[in-house]
Amino acid sequence: MTLIQIEIDKCVDNKRDIKCPFVSEKLTKGYGYAIDYMCSLKNNRVTSGYVEWDRDIQPIPSWCPIRVK
Repeated sequence: MTLIQIEIDKCVDNKRDIKCPFVSEKLTKGYGYAIDYMCSLKNNRVTSGYVEWDRDIQPIPSWCPIRVK
């Protein structure tokens, strides 16, 4: 059996409407338009905090699965 892995750099790309199924977003409390991205499978643990621009989004950590089979 062959295992195929796809490395995803950024799960959220608003220009191309790419979103990971278990990553949610909300406005950073008290900071206007900044957004926090969280992993819903890990009790909404922050994966990338205080993001104002798309270039500031950090790669999705390995502890937040991209897909569950």
